Amino acid sequence: SKPALWLWGMRSVVRHGRPDVALAFLGGLGDELLCTAPLVEWLQRGARRVWVRTRTPALFHGFDRRAEILPDDPRYDRLAARIGREFRYLGYSRYEPASDRDLPPDRHVIAEMCARAGLTGPVSLRPYLRLEPAEITAAARWQGHIAVQSSTLHAHVPMPNKQWPATRFQEVIDR
Repeated sequence: SKPALWLWGMRSVVRHGRPDVALAFLGGLGDELLCTAPLVEWLQRGARRVWVRTRTPALFHGFDRRAEILPDDPRYDRLAARIGREFRYLGYSRYEPASDRDLPPDRHVIAEMCARAGLTGPVSLRPYLRLEPAEITAAARWQGHIAVQSSTLHAHVPMPNKQWPATRFQEVIDR
């Protein structure tokens, strides 16, 4: 109902604060990790509050309290628009359906995402992953190993053109 939605919106703004900027990608794990770069850039440039809508909130663990990590709930889109802070979707390519291809940007994908986030000037071209000590300890036995995901056919947005033979990945690893 409309009153229930209004009440949810009011509670959400009280809980999360009014953002200076709202960001989202809602893609795969790697895309979501790349979203940490524009988040950090906004925080370093003095944003008081940044909303990040994500399907993988664990990737954003450890950022300071100015980063409000929101679940993938479409109501946040409407709420952000009502308070004058529409979400900036951080894609980095343009899909070409005729060839089933994503056309790459003319610059680094993180630079493109930062531009779509409303950032200008130089940006750091790296994602940020904050790990807990227990996570680092648990992963220690895999130090020196490389994990490769060679299929995207079961991804959130499957794209056959991203399917690459494991032998080609092996060539890249060998080099």
